[in-house]
Amino acid sequence: MNKLLAMQLFARVAETGSFTKAAAALKVPKGTATKLLQQLEKHLHLTLVQRTTRRVAITPAGAQYYERLSPLLKELEEVELTLGQSEKSVHGTLRVDAPAAFTQVMLIPQLPAFLAKHPELHLNLGVSDRPIDLVAKGVDCVIRCGALADQSLVARRVATLEYITCATPSYISRYGIPTHPRDLESRHQFILCGNPETGQPTSTSIGYFRRRERVTVTCRSVLTINEGTTHLAAGLRGLGVFRVFKFMADPYLASGELTRVLPEWQTEKIPVYIVYPPTRHPSVRVRVFIDWVAGICATAE
Repeated sequence: MNKLLAMQLFARVAETGSFTKAAAALKVPKGTATKLLQQLEKHLHLTLVQRTTRRVAITPAGAQYYERLSPLLKELEEVELTLGQSEKSVHGTLRVDAPAAFTQVMLIPQLPAFLAKHPELHLNLGVSDRPIDLVAKGVDCVIRCGALADQSLVARRVATLEYITCATPSYISRYGIPTHPRDLESRHQFILCGNPETGQPTSTSIGYFRRRERVTVTCRSVLTINEGTTHLAAGLRGLGVFRVFKFMADPYLASGELTRVLPEWQTEKIPVYIVYPPTRHPSVRVRVFIDWVAGICATAE
């Protein structure tokens, strides 16, 4: 029995739910595929799949075996790619997950040049602000802003981005321009950022500082939004004062659609990480992508 091929075959069956598709993916006859899987089951003393005339179903034992097997096969593939590739010959599929606002403003404008440099690379880009299980979803790496919840993953800090406070001219004409952070508590309404999972405000308190003076204010919220581009859109409609990444606000500040509030005051800066599973050798694809994102962020800081 070609044990490695049998394991690869079972993984494809688990992923596609089809012997035919699995055999085609590995370029082996369907009869050979069936025989290999039978040999693997005999070797393991387990029934991995249930076969009917219409479908193939993975057994509970098969699901448990696949969960342990899949990262090992992926690690083997990455080792082979790392040894066999240079940055000039990056190819294959790279699966990435990134926040919507960061993707739209930072990545997409620079993406044509990146893909032109690596024409054999296919980028599978998921756009989400919600945390995901990298291993379960088969994602190579994710871009995340702010503190990291899962300390078991490998994280590379690629940027530290500035948060600024803004409002529209129409809002300022109605409520006035704040001259001190305390004004935000007494005379203004805020659009808050929500937790991507729960929708609850990440915080109702904001710390401002300038030189040696530090002030923490509690904001009166009129609206909480848990996604960055929608949060910006609400701010542009004049619904309240809001904080936003400077790189997102810059075009609207330049056009006059937004006004920076309390420009002499700063708030905390937000770290940006690229996170990937704790494998021994991140693939060339992942390394090239990380370096590219780090370069983009360096120009935005």
